[in-house]
Amino acid sequence: CHPDKSKSIEQQPHQKYTTVSPTLPAISLFSITFTDLEVVSPILGRLVFSISEQTSTKLEALCGASSESLNNLLLSGFQALLTRYSQQDELLIGMPTANRTTIECEQTVGYFVNPVVVRVHTSGNPTFLELVHRTGNKVRNAVDNQAIPFPLLVQKLAPEREPSRSAYF
Repeated sequence: CHPDKSKSIEQQPHQKYTTVSPTLPAISLFSITFTDLEVVSPILGRLVFSISEQTSTKLEALCGASSESLNNLLLSGFQALLTRYSQQDELLIGMPTANRTTIECEQTVGYFVNPVVVRVHTSGNPTFLELVHRTGNKVRNAVDNQAIPFPLLVQKLAPEREPSRSAYF
């Protein structure tokens, strides 16, 4: 149920790891870093909310009109928000994948989650539906190439690291 680790990263099928660039600046929307969490942990928590049936119906209709999943639709909304606040038209967003790429793996018990990096551009002032399609294409590409373990990708690309942030997202 694991990718062929005997192959080097260059030999893995369909991998376009060059789409992840170590040169993008980190988004700094908040002043809190991982090193601060021990001190400010009481502010962390969760927000529980519900979506009205009317809103849910509209989201489903938008998914149908765009032929994209709800995940891709909501990820596009999140990306639009981050783009607006960060003033960047290119973002790298991390997304977990199940990394169970064969039928034999589906019933296996274990932790196979592998984060993938989704890189989407918002340049050219796209409409929201255009952004949803761009995001959907990038998500499908990332999931198709999930066989490369994220730590190996980071090792190969060797980005400049900052201890208080993840390597790419």
